[in-house]
Amino acid sequence: SLQSPMETLGMNPADFDWENVINQLQSGSDENNEETYSWLLQKMEALSSIAQQGNDPDVLLGVDSVLLARLLIEEQLLDGGRSNGCNGKYGGKFHPPSSASGDDEEEIDTSGSKVGSRPLTVGELFANWHELKHVTRNKYPAIVEGKAKDPLPEIRKVLREMFSLTDLLNRDISDAKILKDKIFASWFPQAYDAIFDYQNDMNVRQNTMIFLGHESQLSWALSSLSLMGCSLNIASDLEEECKHLDVNTTTNNKTKVLLTSTKNAWRNHLQRLRDDDPSLLLVVPDSSIDHSHSNSIRQIVMDASRENITPNATNNICVVHSSLDVLKECKSFVGDDVPVLSQGIRKSKLPNDDVSSTVTFFLSDWCNVHPSQYNYAEMDPWLNVLSEEEFLELISAKIVEAPYAEVL
Repeated sequence: SLQSPMETLGMNPADFDWENVINQLQSGSDENNEETYSWLLQKMEALSSIAQQGNDPDVLLGVDSVLLARLLIEEQLLDGGRSNGCNGKYGGKFHPPSSASGDDEEEIDTSGSKVGSRPLTVGELFANWHELKHVTRNKYPAIVEGKAKDPLPEIRKVLREMFSLTDLLNRDISDAKILKDKIFASWFPQAYDAIFDYQNDMNVRQNTMIFLGHESQLSWALSSLSLMGCSLNIASDLEEECKHLDVNTTTNNKTKVLLTSTKNAWRNHLQRLRDDDPSLLLVVPDSSIDHSHSNSIRQIVMDASRENITPNATNNICVVHSSLDVLKECKSFVGDDVPVLSQGIRKSKLPNDDVSSTVTFFLSDWCNVHPSQYNYAEMDPWLNVLSEEEFLELISAKIVEAPYAEVL
């Protein structure tokens, strides 16, 4: 059980319970003692670039983040409290304070150093993460009905429950304001700029698709849109996914959201253009079918290479992603021809393309990208690095050459 190691390190497991956090925010309570676990949050933030790197549904669901948190807690126990309260540039950030040793001091071994007893550094964790996550999975099984089992199914279950927060859509105004001000505020400005076209009466941009990392994040995404002040008018070809949704009307302005699958994404996008329909296209992957994000992206890009709204017109497709691993896998379907450099951007022409489409791969540098990942994308002839400012310029069509440019 993870509860005992957390308590030994002076952390209260209840501080990590979602409903408890919301209730404390609502009541204005300061019972949540962030000082006891701020070291864990800061170390998780420093290592966030490895937890989001991967191409399979588990990584994009957040499984690696759970394994990383477990490893960091267990590693800190090995320290035996010796580094608690230490100072320095990194020591004070990545270790518990001196007061966070728990009430039972004798539980923590302070008898001296042992071979292999120090916590791994951030650099060591980064360099060896692919091996360490498998070690963590095998070393700390889930205890179900007294039996040790593979933790992955239980982690998936808990994460799906966390993301399926349909009650967020039905919270009263005071709760919604708390969530907006305390939890979602940091990315609201960018979300507004990415979704709405200020030059077109604040209608939804028609040249973008938003691609979820995992189907379990659908309710969370719709909740976030609702908390942005969007009154959602949901249409879908995913009846099983959205039949349970009940979205509050919060403004007089209706924002149409079209939920679609990977296989129907391009067809629905073309229909959106033909009908001049200002709807937000939200692509929901099916992990049981698509198996990886690169496969889903390949499906959409290949569909785009076969059909366009105007005969003989060129599609400029831009793929913006936070995972370098996904983008590296995507390179496989653009062939071996070296991309063309146009206005400082590397564009690849799709092989056997009926409508002369180009695809451009961008690594988003605002998503805690590690310097080594940034450098790799900078040096790779098929990849580009995109800043937040350049992203907003891209979707506003200021630097797009072709008449039909899509951003995924």
